[in-house]
Amino acid sequence: MTEDSRYNKKGFDDRIVRYQKIHKISDEQYAALLKAIDPMEGEKIFEGCAGYADVSKHLLQTTAHFTKKLEIFIQDESKTQLEIARREVSLPEDHILLGDVRNTGISENTFDKTIIKMGVHELPKEKQSKVFTEMYRILKPGGKFVIWELSLDADTQEVFSDVVKKKNELAGFDQIVQNRYLQKHEELVSLFENAGFTNIKDEYFIRYNFNAKSRFDEMISRDRKLLLETKGAISKTDETELQMKAVTRVNELLDYMRKRIPVELREKVLYKDSGDDVELTVNKVIMSARK
Repeated sequence: MTEDSRYNKKGFDDRIVRYQKIHKISDEQYAALLKAIDPMEGEKIFEGCAGYADVSKHLLQTTAHFTKKLEIFIQDESKTQLEIARREVSLPEDHILLGDVRNTGISENTFDKTIIKMGVHELPKEKQSKVFTEMYRILKPGGKFVIWELSLDADTQEVFSDVVKKKNELAGFDQIVQNRYLQKHEELVSLFENAGFTNIKDEYFIRYNFNAKSRFDEMISRDRKLLLETKGAISKTDETELQMKAVTRVNELLDYMRKRIPVELREKVLYKDSGDDVELTVNKVIMSARK
């Protein structure tokens, strides 16, 4: 395991949150993802950086009527995330893989579809190309790779990256802070092209609203996990202290956002400051390409 792999594993062992909640994922957005994947009867599908396998869960629910069921494999570097996946999704044990999406250990030309939702940006910029070349390798000829990722531009990339980094620092996700690179849209296109993919499409754009208060639980996710590991349970006093920490950290994030987001960018990112919360909006995108 590489050094940045160890960082990512540790970071996501600590970051136990409901991504669908904190990212405000709507039914419409999941419908767009499933449309882009376009699952067919009997297909073999791989979900990388799966976390608790929410994409696979939606795939199985949507295709429950299929006569010939999907064969889904999931992979993640975090045992903790995969333990949650086992509770969330019913898959054969040998379809739940612990490993690095850049080096899956899977034979070439195996899958009809591969999917990575909000996983590529967890790696340093120079390591992201390996994800795309590996997905190309394990896809069958004509197979489809679908991603759901941030889609920033020259105006928003640095500012939003700084805000997210500050949020992770406050929450104690030090390993995640060291590795993330949030991409511009043009960089995503280049990653597909350089790996050999063709028919690259923007399937669906998402206007993603980031606000500080929605990260309240995330701010104490690591602290809560450490308490459970050391004490086995969380007392009322512990819970009160956790809530106070979350309030303090959210307020620090609010102050940072007010200072970091320049006035000239505020209209573009739909900046809002209600007094007790600050929010901004950037793009995400669902993209697909063919081997």
